[in-house]
Amino acid sequence: MSFAQLFGRDTRFFELLRACSAEAKAAAHTLVLMLPRISHENGETLLGDIAQHRRKHKALVEEMTTRLTRVFNTPFEREDLQAMNSAIYKITKNTEKIAERLTIAPPDANIGRIRKQLEMIEHAAEVVETMIQELCAGRHGEVFKRTYDRIQAIEGDADKLMTECMRDLYHGTGDARVVIFWRDLYELTEKAIDRCRDAATAAFVTVLKNS
Repeated sequence: MSFAQLFGRDTRFFELLRACSAEAKAAAHTLVLMLPRISHENGETLLGDIAQHRRKHKALVEEMTTRLTRVFNTPFEREDLQAMNSAIYKITKNTEKIAERLTIAPPDANIGRIRKQLEMIEHAAEVVETMIQELCAGRHGEVFKRTYDRIQAIEGDADKLMTECMRDLYHGTGDARVVIFWRDLYELTEKAIDRCRDAATAAFVTVLKNS
């Protein structure tokens, strides 16, 4: 049975999943763009760009949740759709938290040192979007598995970078305020990568259950 036959004429669930993953990627991209521009003067304005992605994403999440209670035939099990829905939204939420923290950086904190982590988050969010596109298009073979392996590789690289950054932080002689700021920020970036992994895993498990 094809997806069209299974789903009928209603393709809104796929449209919502694609839109949600696109918002998560856009939020991560905006975070990377705002890094060199952020300051105590314009931080709140730049933060508004991230917040807008989060609000748009939240509206999509709410539509998905509502639709799951009203539509009889769904392309996948309801709990799988909701798992993907929730996991992708957490990417955007964590991205916003990182942006908020950056706007309150201590004056002597060199926030440019977090760029590599933010680029990893953006890359991971791009991979999640690719997985969702492949899932919705019915490409569930080896190509899908290779895409999933990419997110695992990104997480592994992020874990190694986190260890290096924490080692440098704790072995340094920086101001206690700055040390605490970086520790918290590193942990938030690690969570954002984990949220991307969770979203990818939710999509991968859905495919396995429907293969």
